[in-house]
Amino acid sequence: MENTLEILNGAFPFIHSIIFVIGASSNVSLLLAAFYRTPQKLKTYSIMIKVGTINDLIAIVCDFLTMQRLLVVPGNIIYLSLGPCSLISAGFCYFIHSILILTLLYSLYVMTASFAYRYFLSSSGPTGITPYIIFTTLYILLTPGPIYVVIMTIRHKIQLVESSRA
Repeated sequence: MENTLEILNGAFPFIHSIIFVIGASSNVSLLLAAFYRTPQKLKTYSIMIKVGTINDLIAIVCDFLTMQRLLVVPGNIIYLSLGPCSLISAGFCYFIHSILILTLLYSLYVMTASFAYRYFLSSSGPTGITPYIIFTTLYILLTPGPIYVVIMTIRHKIQLVESSRA
């Protein structure tokens, strides 16, 4: 009799494929609507919708190609690629995963720009943008990179301290 983990491992590609089909069809529908059904007043804003949707499509394809699982080992996190990329090479899987991470970060940028643009349109023109808003927007855009560097640096220092004790 199969245990629960074996059942989940067998169902993982199927569940992942269903999520891929739902995500891809939703994004293609949104992209078609943005190209063919955008009202004239929203043509400028639809550029952000189109760019964000294309970015999300790239992320969906990358996620489908890698189908990554995480294996947590004390002191480490191991990424296991179970998708079609594993038929090519581990380097290709890493490359596709890197593209996926970049698309997720870029999604943050597109959402921030989208909110800023909508705020700008809803405010009373250029007077609605204050130095505080500009600083906040730049802070939001530039924060993920430095935070990642700090986390990785702290993690590395903790590993050095632990290895020196052993």
